Amino acid sequence: LVAVQREHDAAVAAGDARRVFRSNQRFHREFVGLLDNAVLGQAIEEYARRTHPIRFGSLVTAGHRERARQEHWTMIQALRDGDRDALMAVCRDHLIPSRDAYLASQQAYAQTQGAYLTPSAAI
Repeated sequence: LVAVQREHDAAVAAGDARRVFRSNQRFHREFVGLLDNAVLGQAIEEYARRTHPIRFGSLVTAGHRERARQEHWTMIQALRDGDRDALMAVCRDHLIPSRDAYLASQQAYAQTQGAYLTPSAAI
């Protein structure tokens, strides 16, 4: 996990969004691979696959990439320390940018669709 995160660090430092995304995916696969629950791991992998475009979009800005990088190291430290509460908190916080990107895209889509509706079209 540490070796994969070092690759992610290098990609973030280089500003290479594609490499950042790929190393981020590897980090998450390795992280999920640590689970003792195969069913949960499969569910996480499936949802990760389904949300691929949203997750990529949330890593577009340098600030989001740096946040993810720092959170990965916090996850690693929580694993090392055996601090389950800290690990759950950082994992929960780590999902926020993707959630926010998804909600913003849905809101933008709804507003665009509403702009084309007329009262007669709604009947």
